[in-house]
Amino acid sequence: KRDADAEDIFKQLASSLAIAESLGVAHCDISTENITVCDGTAFIIDWTRSQLKSSEVPSPLANALREKWGLNAKDMQPQRWPMDNPVVQTKIYASIRSLWHDSTDCLVDRFESLFYVILHALLHSGHAPAAASSAFKILDRTTMALVKTGCMVDREMYPSHFGIADIGDGLKAFLDSIRVFLFCADGFFVGGKLVDSGFKRS
Repeated sequence: KRDADAEDIFKQLASSLAIAESLGVAHCDISTENITVCDGTAFIIDWTRSQLKSSEVPSPLANALREKWGLNAKDMQPQRWPMDNPVVQTKIYASIRSLWHDSTDCLVDRFESLFYVILHALLHSGHAPAAASSAFKILDRTTMALVKTGCMVDREMYPSHFGIADIGDGLKAFLDSIRVFLFCADGFFVGGKLVDSGFKRS
């Protein structure tokens, strides 16, 4: 049941991120601390460090935000928070691109952060631990980006690189599908290209 819950929770949270993104809002701090589950329903919380994707935010959303939180026009302008500010992005869940380039540029980067959250939750949810891994250690940004890239290269062993072992075939297949979506194109691993600022992630 725990394995089935992980798949369902990921899908709920990914849908929430996609909806917010469609309204011009990016959360920018996906972490275990900012996710809560109540009666099987998953919620993304703490939107205090979210960013408006552009100045062209749909007016109904902008008006609702202004009314709810008393924001003025200046508050509604797009912002980018520096990665070195520890309250902005929890580094162990940050995408490879956000670690390498000090930015998060698309929804797929946020899905990558969500993927790390699910892996971290599985690590602490009763699955037999694998050998110790540095994937969830706080290191400098460049090293963390390189470690995550290296962990994701091996399609069979990547869960153990994140410290996770003894997962069912169903959950492994689901995690594999996310890995392919995030890090593969035309059957090839493209994780290494994420360090290239010119690489466009679709």
